[in-house]
Amino acid sequence: MSIDDIIYQLESLKDNSRSFIEEDEPDSVWVQDVAALDEAIKIIKDKSGRGDEK
Repeated sequence: MSIDDIIYQLESLKDNSRSFIEEDEPDSVWVQDVAALDEAIKIIKDKSGRGDEK
């Protein structure tokens, strides 16, 4: 699996997690999952030399 494939999968998981977030539960586990996925994507991009590219 390439770096791009991994980032794509993580972005997909992030989008899926967002779909479960409800406005009346701002501290739900889904919010934490999205934050963790954002950090994982950032780390992968930084380590692979991709920086903040989209």
